[in-house]
Amino acid sequence: MNWLFIVVSIAFLIGMIVGIARGAVKIAVSLLVTAATIALVFFATPYVSQLITSMTPAQSIVESHIASTVNRMLDAQEEGSGAEGQQEAAAEAVPGEGASAAEGSGTQEMSRDMQILTIERAKLPRVLKDMLLANNNSDIYSRLGVDNFVSYVSAYLASIILNMLTFLMTLIVATIIIRAIIFSLNVIADLPVFGIANRIAGGFLGMGSVLVVVWVVFVFIALLYTIGVGTTLYDMIRSDTILSIINEYNPIMKLATTIR
Repeated sequence: MNWLFIVVSIAFLIGMIVGIARGAVKIAVSLLVTAATIALVFFATPYVSQLITSMTPAQSIVESHIASTVNRMLDAQEEGSGAEGQQEAAAEAVPGEGASAAEGSGTQEMSRDMQILTIERAKLPRVLKDMLLANNNSDIYSRLGVDNFVSYVSAYLASIILNMLTFLMTLIVATIIIRAIIFSLNVIADLPVFGIANRIAGGFLGMGSVLVVVWVVFVFIALLYTIGVGTTLYDMIRSDTILSIINEYNPIMKLATTIR
């Protein structure tokens, strides 16, 4: 039984009931506030991310960890592969046994097929794999300041992870501040509720509000993918058609993973 689907379904039902009770006018204003908050966070995220990168070693720590993981994967592929071509490509990418992450990202490059195989076998959400495959080109290498595959994967994933974390943190803080201001002024509470049509429309808009929350939660689940609970939750998303569609067309994920 996919209990994540049940939880999401209950959330949509509650959103619909709340929307009917509050009416479309209040829910619409609430959604506009949410949209404005997300837009503000989208433009603020690069500056917050730069601040975190400049003031903390977060970027280098994440890059180093990812580089070590990629090199271990390449070692395992070299040892376990029976294909001579793959062994030669892996040997070029990993200079030797016991090599450090920095040495593993040397100037010699592995074959394109080996790069694709490494990405496909990585323990990552499908959305991150697709982004790694799509951006594995010289233009992105130049933007990231790297010259080989391992360095590219390390720098790109580190940037994506920090962007996602920064986006979520900024979104939470901005939402708390803006909502506190709105409710303190009773802007939404003072809006009128009238007519059956307004309440029916409120039900649909209420589900729309829940959809935004679900999108944000799915971003958080993607961040937790390498942890046991994150893997379990993400597998539940992929195993259900409706949840997969919600996740595939997740604009919050696209905003959170945009490198600018």
